[in-house]
Amino acid sequence: MINFDELTKAIVVGDSDASLELTKKAMDAGISATEILGRRLLPGMEIIGEQFETQEIFFPELLMAAKAMKAAVALLGPELSK
Repeated sequence: MINFDELTKAIVVGDSDASLELTKKAMDAGISATEILGRRLLPGMEIIGEQFETQEIFFPELLMAAKAMKAAVALLGPELSK
């Protein structure tokens, strides 16, 4: 079973390897790309945005989260374009 909270956390902490691995597992489990994107990846970026706004994190952490998001979205890309 896929732990979606771990996928969101991977985005928030900027862990590209984990975001790729968990996104692949979710896809292999038959979860749609739009559900993965909308229910876990984007909420992770919303958390990062709020943390950046309140200066809980700074630009380097924001970039790491964006890199983790980009890696996951690249994997979802072919499914999202269908």
